[in-house]
Amino acid sequence: LEFRRVLFRSAIHALLFRPRDASAQSPAPAIVLPHGGPTSLYADEWDGHVQCLVDRGFAVIAPNFRGSISYGRAFERLNHGDWGVGDTRDCLAAADFLRTLDWVDGDRLGVAGASYGSYLALLCATDDDAGRFRAAVCVYGDCDIRTSWAQGDRGGAQDLERMMGTPHSNPAGYDAGSPVDRVDRVRIPLLIAHGERDERVHPRQSEQLVAALRSVGGRTFEYVTYPTEAHGFLRFEPQVDFHRRDRKSTRLNSS
Repeated sequence: LEFRRVLFRSAIHALLFRPRDASAQSPAPAIVLPHGGPTSLYADEWDGHVQCLVDRGFAVIAPNFRGSISYGRAFERLNHGDWGVGDTRDCLAAADFLRTLDWVDGDRLGVAGASYGSYLALLCATDDDAGRFRAAVCVYGDCDIRTSWAQGDRGGAQDLERMMGTPHSNPAGYDAGSPVDRVDRVRIPLLIAHGERDERVHPRQSEQLVAALRSVGGRTFEYVTYPTEAHGFLRFEPQVDFHRRDRKSTRLNSS
């Protein structure tokens, strides 16, 4: 598995994974893979999901968007009061960077993530006016941080308040960071998955997203829940089922 660290757009770092056979003559489809947290990072460590994607011929870029740790306190706090806005632009910039590589097929890009990464994947689907992506995968993520603040567990609510205040103290920030209000802008297929035992991001977040998609109509999506799973898919059968669906979603055919 070949990977390298890259730098793009205003000092945003990322790990870039290249499939073995990708070349200018045979460019690879690619996935933007934002991490969860958001106060976390994508580090040089083993990731079975990335291994699987690269083995199937996908390039993967994992951006450490603003708010990520290990780049200093000022960088970590750039998303305070700004969930889903500047960090979404960083993910869109990662897609633009992929398009500059001759061994990447810029017309076959997807975005996928879990937890906060799922939230950013959804925001990429709602706020990508340039049509960069062909599909998005949203796994146990928020769609409306106003309602999620009230639905999640205590630790999640405190983490949200630490960075965003409350919906009452920062209504504009919570509105800007709630992509459920903009699902009419979605033009790509979505795969939405959630564990029914999730206490950090309540499964009602995915239910709300699906209801909003159905209300606007004309959107292509697949929605699956797993009764045994919490915030993370750990059991064998749900993981196998999800990754089979994920494989189907991320074919990113050019037709």
